[in-house]
Amino acid sequence: MCMLKKSKDFEICGKAQNGDELWRQLESGQPDIVVMELELPQVNGISALRNIKAKYPQTRILADTLPTPQQKLTILHNTINRLLEAGYEYIGMDHFALPGDDL
Repeated sequence: MCMLKKSKDFEICGKAQNGDELWRQLESGQPDIVVMELELPQVNGISALRNIKAKYPQTRILADTLPTPQQKLTILHNTINRLLEAGYEYIGMDHFALPGDDL
């Protein structure tokens, strides 16, 4: 987002903290691009994406999200299982921070 703010090619025309604000922003002036977090309060991000594309098909959407600590653990667990099933015998964990780890 910081890069977009600095660019002369883009104008930031709104900011929404939740799903309701997102729809109000969209209805007040249709943007060319929506940059959105998938984990919005009050709305499922995937559903919002589908609804935006259905109502505003020419609007481009850049969706981003940060996994929750539980999602990180699930991703780690699934990755380790796939590596072990593939025959890996050692898995280095030096660069994976778990919740509560001091970085």
